[in-house]
Amino acid sequence: MSNNYSEQLYGPPSKGEPKGRVTPQATDIEQQILGGCLFEEEAALTAFEKLDPDDFYDNSNGNIFEAMIELFMDDKPLDLTVLESDLKDKGLLDQCGGSGYLMELTRQASSAATIGYHAQIVAEKSKKRKLIKKCTSIIDEAYQPDSDTNKVLDKAESDIFELAQDKNSGAAEHVGEYLQEILEEYETVMEDPDAMEGMFCGLDIDNILTGFKDTLLYILAARPAMGKSALMLEIARGLAVNDRSIGIFSLEMSTKSLVNRLILMESRMNGQTARKGDMSDEDFLNMVDASGRIFEKNIYVDDTPGISIMQMRSKVRHMVQKQGVELIFVDYLQLMSYEGSAGTREEAITKISQGLKNIAKEYEIPVVSLAQLSRAVEQRGGDKRPMLSDLRESGSIEQDADAVMFLYRPEYYDIKTTPEGRSTEGLSEVLVKKQRDGPTGMIPLHFIKDYAKFENPSHIYEDEERAPF
Repeated sequence: MSNNYSEQLYGPPSKGEPKGRVTPQATDIEQQILGGCLFEEEAALTAFEKLDPDDFYDNSNGNIFEAMIELFMDDKPLDLTVLESDLKDKGLLDQCGGSGYLMELTRQASSAATIGYHAQIVAEKSKKRKLIKKCTSIIDEAYQPDSDTNKVLDKAESDIFELAQDKNSGAAEHVGEYLQEILEEYETVMEDPDAMEGMFCGLDIDNILTGFKDTLLYILAARPAMGKSALMLEIARGLAVNDRSIGIFSLEMSTKSLVNRLILMESRMNGQTARKGDMSDEDFLNMVDASGRIFEKNIYVDDTPGISIMQMRSKVRHMVQKQGVELIFVDYLQLMSYEGSAGTREEAITKISQGLKNIAKEYEIPVVSLAQLSRAVEQRGGDKRPMLSDLRESGSIEQDADAVMFLYRPEYYDIKTTPEGRSTEGLSEVLVKKQRDGPTGMIPLHFIKDYAKFENPSHIYEDEERAPF
């Protein structure tokens, strides 16, 4: 018995088709489309917009269509004589049925009025053929005893998602569709400045970002141990305080470790003290109270190690649809895996950053991804403030991101005082180096090392007792 599952299921293929089944096709309509392209330029333009040569089931029809596209791109007339000459020069005329077949096409041409409908039929048949081919390949791989299940599943989801994308779905829209909506948003902000469209976390970065906005990709980058995960959790905590549902993909910490850090931050408990059990009853009760406040908030954590874009996309869909998540964090980008056809690590990082941006757009949520900076920042002199070029394996990270922020603490580099002579203890800065729709600048923050917690600078002058979660 054949090892190929599709042959076991359908029998040996005949002329490329499974036995007992007919491959989706519409060759008669393909011929009408080709004939229409020879008669009317408007019909040809519609066909060129909606179809590719490989959408044609009949190879001859596909070759003829490709020749037509090339003639059009070269600004040559689309008529029978020119097409015949072009195919002859390429040595394809006989393969495409000769002059007689071309003449036959002109006798059954689609008009400009119907060619769009006919093109949709051919495109749908093509998509079904591609779906059959991909599914058969996936089945064959699943039957291999040494195949990796997760890789097969990831490939299956990737292939199906690719097919689901309609290249003609993004039709141009008149600007008038959005004018009223935009003006109403500005009017709302005029009447209530707090009613901005973004999601606010309570830190001063709200002032420069005007909140985290749907469909945008935010990158927060720093060197290892600078505190980027702690800042991420502080932002997540602040968003949750404002009744936002948050999803966190934690590739570096386990869910338990992440929740533990949340408890320590919320209860303002020194982690080393807590681990040693050197706490009073009051300290422990504070931790219990903090846990209760955290429990009441909608924070969801996934700690799948080395998660791929396709896996994350599937999980985000569940988070958004089932759990109402409104924003996701990724900690951190370079720990994600890419199992596609990327050649180098830089190419893989490029695919991952593009994938994160696509997730933000597809589910209309903000995506905040942490990223690692290269060692280049440490090899420079001076204050070692990071620059966009320090993004590790940057590829298209800077290009894909709508905003790029760096976390900088001079203490990290053993810089004890500022140029003005002030102590750098706890001094932190968030450097917004790119913001597509807003200003760049620096936001000072205060870092409390004992709790691995960030606060606005004004907080250090206030009473240490803070408002509840």
